[in-house]
Amino acid sequence: MKPGERIGKYEIVEVLGVGGQSIVYKCFDASLERFVAVKQIASQFMHDPKYVDQLRLTIRKVAQLGSKNDAIVTIYELIDGPDGLFYVMEFVEGHTLETLIGEADGPIEVKAFLLILFRLAAALHEVHSQGIVHRDIKPSNIILTPGLRPKIIDFGIAAFGEGDVSMPLATTKYLAPELYTRKEADGRADLYSLGIISYEMLLGREKFNEVFADVVADKQTEALRWMKWHGNEKVAAPSLASLNPDVPPALSDIVAALMEKDPAERFASTEELGRTIKLSFSPKRATASAPTTQPQGRVARVISDLTQQPGIGTLEGQMEFQVGATAPMDLSALDGTEHLGPATAPLPQKMVTIFGRMIPSRTAWAAGIALFVLIFGGGGFLAYRAYQNAVIADAEIHSAVALSNEGKAFFADEAYQEALDKFQELRKRHPHARKARGAEVYVLECQAHLAIEAGDYAEAQKRENQANEAADTLQALFADDEVAMAFVRERKAAIEQLRNLRQASQVFVKAMRQAKEDLANVGRLADIDLIEQNLNRGLAASGSSLTKVQEAQVVAFKEQMAADRFRMEVQLLVKKADGLLAERSYDEADSVYKEALALFESDSVKAIDAAERKRLSAAIVTKRLTMKANLDQKAAYDKLASAEASGNNSEIRTAIGVLLKTDWLPQDKRTAYTKALADMDLEDAVAAMREAKDSNDRGLADAVKAVLALDSTHAEALSLQKALKTGQQRAAIVAAAGQAYLRADYVAALRLYREASGLETDAAVTDRILDCQYELSIKKARAQWKAKKYDDAAQSLADAKQHKPGNAAQIDAMLIEMRADQQYDAILVQVNAARKAQNWADALKLLDKLKQVKDTPEVEQLAKQVNYEKYLARGKDAFASQDWKNAIWSFETALKYVPSEEGKSWLKRAKERQGG
Repeated sequence: MKPGERIGKYEIVEVLGVGGQSIVYKCFDASLERFVAVKQIASQFMHDPKYVDQLRLTIRKVAQLGSKNDAIVTIYELIDGPDGLFYVMEFVEGHTLETLIGEADGPIEVKAFLLILFRLAAALHEVHSQGIVHRDIKPSNIILTPGLRPKIIDFGIAAFGEGDVSMPLATTKYLAPELYTRKEADGRADLYSLGIISYEMLLGREKFNEVFADVVADKQTEALRWMKWHGNEKVAAPSLASLNPDVPPALSDIVAALMEKDPAERFASTEELGRTIKLSFSPKRATASAPTTQPQGRVARVISDLTQQPGIGTLEGQMEFQVGATAPMDLSALDGTEHLGPATAPLPQKMVTIFGRMIPSRTAWAAGIALFVLIFGGGGFLAYRAYQNAVIADAEIHSAVALSNEGKAFFADEAYQEALDKFQELRKRHPHARKARGAEVYVLECQAHLAIEAGDYAEAQKRENQANEAADTLQALFADDEVAMAFVRERKAAIEQLRNLRQASQVFVKAMRQAKEDLANVGRLADIDLIEQNLNRGLAASGSSLTKVQEAQVVAFKEQMAADRFRMEVQLLVKKADGLLAERSYDEADSVYKEALALFESDSVKAIDAAERKRLSAAIVTKRLTMKANLDQKAAYDKLASAEASGNNSEIRTAIGVLLKTDWLPQDKRTAYTKALADMDLEDAVAAMREAKDSNDRGLADAVKAVLALDSTHAEALSLQKALKTGQQRAAIVAAAGQAYLRADYVAALRLYREASGLETDAAVTDRILDCQYELSIKKARAQWKAKKYDDAAQSLADAKQHKPGNAAQIDAMLIEMRADQQYDAILVQVNAARKAQNWADALKLLDKLKQVKDTPEVEQLAKQVNYEKYLARGKDAFASQDWKNAIWSFETALKYVPSEEGKSWLKRAKERQGG
């Protein structure tokens, strides 16, 4: 219809929107002078009486709700005329939630989101209380009015209770999986849509599309891809807390519970959702009453956690979360009995174990009857095979139990990777064993622990949920088995502890990250104390003890804080002392420098390593000594004037020595003072030289050098230097000879000792000459021995004995050893000659003789070679004579001595000829 046309008394102003099931117009009501929105239902739906009747009933119910609740659109009237079916509703000023999400630069602020979520829950509470399921909750069907007050519009596909509505009319992006996998649905379907909307609001559209990149990649198939994702119970979105650190863990868990694929795992009703929000984020949550009815599944965990987890309280102290005055739902009523709604999950069948396999009880009865017929109706062989299979199954059970026990032992020791390997091996080897059922839970727990250790909290949460679901499955399958129930209770308690560990680890990581960022920007000592206090509060907020790795991280970080605190304390004191020094407040500056140095004697200095400690303290000591030196030099300058006046040379020398170290002394005075000190030094050096000469002191040479260093033309010093030169020269030659002797350079040592002996001889030098000659003769003899010049070596040993007769026994022993080598070489020549002549018997006899002379590995190896050559030659002769048996025997015997390729080749040929 066009603008200007009328729908009843309403004149069309413009078309607001066109969809697959309706058209919405903005109209003007002249009688009441107001704008209204008029929705025209598409004509194709008017041919479905069931749909039209349901729509009429829904519109009447919504009209009643809208008149009472500001969060639900107000419907004024229903028009059924020749142009179709219309219903008139209020025209709402504001933006849709779709516009807010689409135009926002990032996530919606948490406090704003909570107000919207709570008010939407309150509105849906009223809708569901009338038995209406909206079925198309999406951002474009929610208008935000001033004050962040949402208003739900468009109840076009709403249904009562478990009514059926064609799903293509709805938006699949926010559609609960049960709406297109089965016809039955209740208010929890709207909660699922609310969860997807919440997830998108708290991430922002850009980040949301990154998470679901595979779904939104193709616009043409996006609707189908959303249906596939919603219907796949094996996939779940990452936790909000892992993607947006500003989202409190409690809120992340609430949204995750809303997004559960199984309706039974979501909040049972909007009452439960509202109570959960109140328990977590209301300023009065500490006094809120606990629900009288215990919810099931994930929601039970969320609600339990809310009393433990830190919420945002009064939203960081900026505004209190008080929505009772604006939401029509009575918050006090939420503390009473909650409405769980109709059950939507199918009841599990009771299972029994047959030969290690879990099968439904009805199937087990049928199988038992069939087995009875087979055994007593002529099926004896089948009965025997069943018995045989039972024996095999028993062995498998023992194996499964062993693997299970090993896995549990590793799990108890927190060796989760080893435990995971054992449990996976159990499931792979014995997939039908009962222990494999329990292993499924352990596998998921191990994977969760490993994910926590790796910092992948989204993966850890996913594995926690899967582990809990696996435990729930066991609980349903073995409800009558008390042992199994005890196992389930034990695992559920462990999973609860695992969840606490994950949340504590997340809090720990966040606290540590914030502390490190703060420490990097620290500017005052008080800031470091505040960082440590905040860190301790953050760690305490985890509500759980730290792991060994986390404890080590905390210790390392606190050591870093202690080091930064120490450095800052030192820097502040040094800066203060430098300021005092600039003001010439020397005593005060020195006192502060000493105060800084005192820190290096305290326990706090342990926070930095030894190298840095040494560097920092040395810098302070240098500053302090420099200041003190400047003061001392000035005092010395004043003292010099006093010393010069009194003629005290000692005092003059001291004062001049200090003044020459300053950088402010005038150059002319520096020159004069330097010459005066030089004259004094020369006078003292000459006195010391004469004293050494008179006392025949060994330090005379140094004293002479000291004088000549001050005056190179000093006659007395030059005369003494000449007299000392000869004795010094000989001493130097002897010292050089000694060094050469120690280096075993006996030729150089002998030459130097002979040179020293020419200047002045003594017994020590003579003995050293004989030692050198002895060592040279021994060295020569060893070289000749090595070259097998045995007679020349014997002569050299005789020469050595003449040089040092006292070493005769050592020399004779060397001579005996050398003669043995000489005899060994001679016999070896004879052996090789016998081998060449193929005189094997003589060769072997000579080898026995050679062994008596000197038993070496060479002799043993040579004997093997001779035997090898002997039998190889015999084999060849037998081969030539076609005596294959002896040939084979000879070749095999030869190979026992030396396994050569030649011998193997001959043996192969002989065997081939014998076989041919």
